[in-house]
Amino acid sequence: MILIRPAKIEDVFPISDNLRDEDRAESAVASGGLSPSVALLQAFKDSQPLCLTVWETWDGNIVRPGPIAMFGVVTAGPGRGFVWFLGTDAIKRQSRWILKEAPGWLDFLQCFYAAPLYALADARNALHLKWCEAVGFSRVPERDASIDGYPFLYIER
Repeated sequence: MILIRPAKIEDVFPISDNLRDEDRAESAVASGGLSPSVALLQAFKDSQPLCLTVWETWDGNIVRPGPIAMFGVVTAGPGRGFVWFLGTDAIKRQSRWILKEAPGWLDFLQCFYAAPLYALADARNALHLKWCEAVGFSRVPERDASIDGYPFLYIER
C-alpha cells in the first residue's frame, strides 16, 4: 500500500539515489545534465507547495517502508502547470495503488490551474507513457519536442 503526503526535503535523497534507470535518463536530459539529486531537489523547490511524496507503507511484506516517488506541478506561465513524476523501482511493486490514487491527486493539482496540466515525456520511458495514458493524459503530437536529440512527447490532461 501507499500513502501520498506533502513532500519533505528529506524525501529527495532516498528517491534520487534509487531512481529507476528510465527516470534517471529522462531527468538527465530534461534537466540539462543535472545529477538526479540536484534535479529532484530543484523540482521539489520549484513545485512548492504542490509537491507530493509517494510513501510505501508497511504491509507485512515490505521490509523498509519509505519514500518511493515524488511528483508535483511547476507553474509554467499564467494558468499553466507542468506536472512531473520521478520514482524508484518500487513503483512497479505498488503500481496498482499508485494508479488507483493518481487520478484524484491530479484532479487536486488541476484545481490550481486554468489550462490542462501538461508534461513532456521521454519517448524512451515506456512505463511512464503507459501510466500517463492510464491516468488520463493524452498526447498532443504537434507539440512534441526534441531535447538534446531525444524525442519528448507532449501530453496533457
